[in-house]
Amino acid sequence: MANWLRKAGFTTVIEEWNYVCNKDETHLRRADTLNESRHQVCLLIHAEMLVLAGQCARTGWTFKPNHWVVLASRISFGGFGSKKTVSMTVFILGERLPIPQPHCAPIYLSDFLQHYYGFVACKF
Repeated sequence: MANWLRKAGFTTVIEEWNYVCNKDETHLRRADTLNESRHQVCLLIHAEMLVLAGQCARTGWTFKPNHWVVLASRISFGGFGSKKTVSMTVFILGERLPIPQPHCAPIYLSDFLQHYYGFVACKF
């Protein structure tokens, strides 16, 4: 992903992802901070997160990422303790997708982090 973005002309490319370990809240907040500072941010997730966003389901751990989405909004954090929630909008296949989708239960931060493996951020 990072090499592709460099070839597309982005001069600043920050890679913080891997295929092995999920990332934590601090890391997700860093992605949000970069997005706020006008970087384009691509999140590496397991596509099960998109099921969580649309079907209001809860699943367990995933074992490796399989999908890149582009962050299209600030990331909102709410709640406290084990009830912390997360919401955002991403671009996927040319569409904006709210996470969670309207009329679905909130997505707990801990559930999101089980499906989140990092980001690539870039800027011209």
